[in-house]
Amino acid sequence: MIIRPRVVGAVFSFVCLGGIGVMFFTAQALRTGPALGSAQARAAAPEASAPPVETATPVAAVDGAATEAATLTAVAQTIPTNAAAPQVLRDGPPLQCAIYARQRTGVSLTGAARTWWGQAEGRYRRSHTPEVGAVMAMLGTSAGHVAVVSRVINTREILIDHANWLGGGEIIIGAQAVDVSEANDWSAVRVWHPPTNALGLRPYPVQGFIHPT
Repeated sequence: MIIRPRVVGAVFSFVCLGGIGVMFFTAQALRTGPALGSAQARAAAPEASAPPVETATPVAAVDGAATEAATLTAVAQTIPTNAAAPQVLRDGPPLQCAIYARQRTGVSLTGAARTWWGQAEGRYRRSHTPEVGAVMAMLGTSAGHVAVVSRVINTREILIDHANWLGGGEIIIGAQAVDVSEANDWSAVRVWHPPTNALGLRPYPVQGFIHPT
């Protein structure tokens, strides 16, 4: 078969023009990027261009203890920043509050905690003013409760160390106790409640403070 020079030239020209066109459109695509609205464009878009996702701020549960604590005076609402955080110790053997208070202070009283205030009459100095090292004698439970004053924060707030407050024989160090009596005479207190990390809702009657010396 004879191929004429004019036909060959025409074919060659068509191929060249097609190649140039492909190169031109490829360069344009590289320069301008993916078409707006294409899947590739959406994937390549910066994350900052997406609308912000709103997330709910966690809100702490409001319980009775927190509500009641908010009604107290400012000094009685929180543990002071200069005081160590309370600690709940469960490593050792379970202890009753009376045994723990006797070991800590040397007060040689026995029997249920509710009887300590009466037993201390004539044997130890008793008062209605907290002092470091004194035993706070409380009512409000069938057996009563005793705790050791470890720090006096101010006239309405102290820190106490005591055992078995939760009924498991645990020892709690540096628990907050706040005077909530109407006469401000330490005849009623609210005590730090570990499960809620707040003052307990219930006020406990206080008989007074027994001083070891």
